[in-house]
Amino acid sequence: MTTPDDRVVGTVRWTAEDGTRHEDRTLVAPTLAAGDRIAVWTDRHHRVTPPPLTPSEAASQAAATGALVSLALAGAAGGGCCAVRAALDRCRARAWEAEWRKVGPQWGRAAR
Repeated sequence: MTTPDDRVVGTVRWTAEDGTRHEDRTLVAPTLAAGDRIAVWTDRHHRVTPPPLTPSEAASQAAATGALVSLALAGAAGGGCCAVRAALDRCRARAWEAEWRKVGPQWGRAAR
């Protein structure tokens, strides 16, 4: 099985620090032969995992996350302002309508 970045799925075997043997499948260079040594990263459950992010990758992800969170907060604040304004507009319209019902019938009649 070949992947777009010219790596193939291969079986890797390793011995953990506690002496237990493990086996998993991961992407490896197609030029490797059986028995060649490669570095693999594992999680606490001894499953192969991607290597940790480099400092520049971590910084890029942090910057992107910060920008997205800022946009989300700005959108939420803007949406909240629009909702409050709409509620106040409805309240003012009801008050205007109530006042107009009192004054409207007198409008246009000659003062006595």
